[in-house]
Amino acid sequence: MVAVWASLIVTDRTVAQETERIKFALTSPPHFLPKWLARDVGLFKKHGVDVEVIYMRGGSLITMGILNGDLQLSGAGAESVVAAKVKGGDVTIRSDLRDEIKQR
Repeated sequence: MVAVWASLIVTDRTVAQETERIKFALTSPPHFLPKWLARDVGLFKKHGVDVEVIYMRGGSLITMGILNGDLQLSGAGAESVVAAKVKGGDVTIRSDLRDEIKQR
């Protein structure tokens, strides 16, 4: 009985794990190194996430990719995202990689 129940759970999880490819565009600053390493060592695939990490030069190009639907995630700076939002773009900043606020 337990074996049948366990096989049903495993089967359900396998079906639920079908994922769509997530295109994650990044620039080359050192704080993105963990994403590149995760891709290179297969960490995303190990956890059932199909992530294509893409190098793009500049946040404005990345933001355009988000706006036209070619990209799902980005490492673009806030400047290009805020500029797109001001002009009516449907974009949202979800988080920031840094835990500090720099004051000038």
